Amino acid sequence: KIKTDMNAEKKPMSIAKLGQFRQEASDIKTIDTAADTAALLDEISKEARNTASAVEAALKEAETLLSAGQRGKAYDAANLAYFLDPSTKARRDELSSKASEDAYAAGLKAEAIGDWRASRAAFEDAFHINPELKDVKTKAEDARTKDTL
Repeated sequence: KIKTDMNAEKKPMSIAKLGQFRQEASDIKTIDTAADTAALLDEISKEARNTASAVEAALKEAETLLSAGQRGKAYDAANLAYFLDPSTKARRDELSSKASEDAYAAGLKAEAIGDWRASRAAFEDAFHINPELKDVKTKAEDARTKDTL
C-alpha cells in the first residue's frame, strides 16, 4: 500500500510526505519483524535525494529570476522550495523580502516618470509577494486606476 501511495504522489514529494512514508514503513517493521522494508526505505531515500535536488534547483532558479528582475516568478520558485522543505523558510523569506522591496522600488521609479503600466506591474508584483508591504495595496490600486485612464 505504501508503494502505491508513493506512486500516486506528485513528484517531487515534500519532506513531510516522505517522513510519513518512512514512519509507515517503520510501523510495518515494528508490527511484523519479518517484513522486508529495505527496498521501500531505499526508494524513500531516493525520493528524498530527488526532493533535495529539486529544492536546491528551485532556490537557484529563484535567485536567477530575481537577478533577471522577474520578481513574481522568483517568489514562486522560493515558495516551491519552502513547500518541499520547510527548513528553507529563512532563505525563502530572504528572497521574498528582496523581491518585494525591489518590486516596490521599481514601482516608485515608474510612478515618478508617469509610466503607469510599469508602475502597476511592479506594485502588483510587490503586492503578490508581500501584501503587507508599506502602502503597496494603495500604490497598486492607484497605478491600476491611472493605467486604465
